[in-house]
Amino acid sequence: MYKVYSTQELIKKAKAKPENYALCLKSDCPLCDHCHRAIEAKNNKGDQLLIRIVNPLAIEKNDGECPAFRDSRKKIIYAIGFRSRMDAINEDTRRVYKILHSAFSNTHYYDMLNGNTLITPEEQEFIRSTAEKCGYNFTQDDFDVLVEADVW
Repeated sequence: MYKVYSTQELIKKAKAKPENYALCLKSDCPLCDHCHRAIEAKNNKGDQLLIRIVNPLAIEKNDGECPAFRDSRKKIIYAIGFRSRMDAINEDTRRVYKILHSAFSNTHYYDMLNGNTLITPEEQEFIRSTAEKCGYNFTQDDFDVLVEADVW
């Protein structure tokens, strides 16, 4: 069944650690002080019988470069909804709508428009640039809600 999320639920979802998040147990890693995976491993309460971990042998094969590293100091801005901006440019939203609608599925487009899903920074940029190509000024502030969250 199709689930409709409230803005508060989406904000909570944006800020939550993903389910089954892989942990890193390599305590001698030089990046572990700022890595979400290592920090979560240190804070693990042992309440899960099974956990996912990053393979330390794979890291060693990459000469210390860790493809699983997630910087705890880095943040991402999600947007929720942009109906108010689309309503404001209603005299010619058909051009903008046609491009956005063809780029995203019907359901995903309307979920983004109506604030029923988180809009990634890449999707935000596509929406902004599409509106600007059609002659409309569209900034990050034109999204209905902005949420700062960790990059998991």
